[in-house]
Amino acid sequence: MNAEMASYVKSFNYGGTGTVFCLEGLHDTWDDKTMARLRNHLENLLPPDVTEGFKILFLHDTTSRDGAEIISANVDSFDYKIDFQIKGDDLDIQILRNEFDFW
Repeated sequence: MNAEMASYVKSFNYGGTGTVFCLEGLHDTWDDKTMARLRNHLENLLPPDVTEGFKILFLHDTTSRDGAEIISANVDSFDYKIDFQIKGDDLDIQILRNEFDFW
């Protein structure tokens, strides 16, 4: 177990929110290739404009503090994108379609 990272995670002030997933005793072997693929998928899931108040950390026994944070892949390639804003009691939703790539 990476004691430095465990201490780092415990020091967070989640402000009453937040989720931590701890995977232990897995049946499959998670090699470097599998870990890299998982990191890549997490990078693609993280919206590029979310930089405050939301973080994904990928921790492993050998992860350093600097290498733990997942940075958005800033993916501009999508078929559909949903943007929404909540202002008071109003909800504004925009659905962007980008189904066809003619280039």
